Amino acid sequence: MYFDYKKMTFTGSDDDVLDFSKPSMFYHNDSIEIMVAHTKRKHCKPLSDNEKVLAMNINNLIEQDINENKSLKISLFSGLTNANAPDYGTLKNYGNSLIPRGEWNKSQMNYYGFESDEDYKRLMNDLFESENPIKIAFHHKWTDRYYFYCVNKSHRLAALYRQDTNQDRKTNVNMTLYDRKLNIESGKNIIDNFIGIITTGTTYSFLVNQLKNLYIEILFEENDPKSDRFYILWIEKPKDKLLSNIVKFISQLPSNKCYIISDDLKKYISN
Repeated sequence: MYFDYKKMTFTGSDDDVLDFSKPSMFYHNDSIEIMVAHTKRKHCKPLSDNEKVLAMNINNLIEQDINENKSLKISLFSGLTNANAPDYGTLKNYGNSLIPRGEWNKSQMNYYGFESDEDYKRLMNDLFESENPIKIAFHHKWTDRYYFYCVNKSHRLAALYRQDTNQDRKTNVNMTLYDRKLNIESGKNIIDNFIGIITTGTTYSFLVNQLKNLYIEILFEENDPKSDRFYILWIEKPKDKLLSNIVKFISQLPSNKCYIISDDLKKYISN
């Protein structure tokens, strides 16, 4: 069973909403990365048998190969690991949002794009040849999206991307590439045996109470959820029809947000 309620509050800000039906230019806004990073034991009680099985498969879900000195085109990249910038969906969209100008002016870097040959040289030097160059990249094989390991140079990366693609420069950079792929066996074990929901704290608490009243085991339960954060709730899959009925009810409530995160995993494993 599936319900089409894809938005959730991601970091507590009313304006910061993650929609899994759209791409994000940030590495950590990937549903699989969220599943792995945020499925955690929240208290000190011993793990149940179901939790042990789920934890093992979650821990093994992503495999990673490291490729040293990999030559990659700038145009391949979808985004970066993190930044103090709005999420434009892709690095390309971010670059296209910049207002072009012709001369270098650091005081205007947060507002304007760069277009000249001199700008290009300065950007390349600042990003890849300075004292703190960008040298690491990540690749999600399940979405075929590439991300620079970078947290504070998003505007300059977007400006370089814009200049590279608009001026057909075909820029290549050498990176240490972390190639991340799904372990199919672990993914199928999760899909076949569990269902996971990612939701806000208020809906999480409501849903947990409903499931407990029906004597359904909650895996990795959060003891003290906050309303302005998101949480992942897992149960055994044999209960998913009952869960879907509850979720359908919750989806009718204004301001409450849910998303069945295990559906994305099914899509990537099937592909």
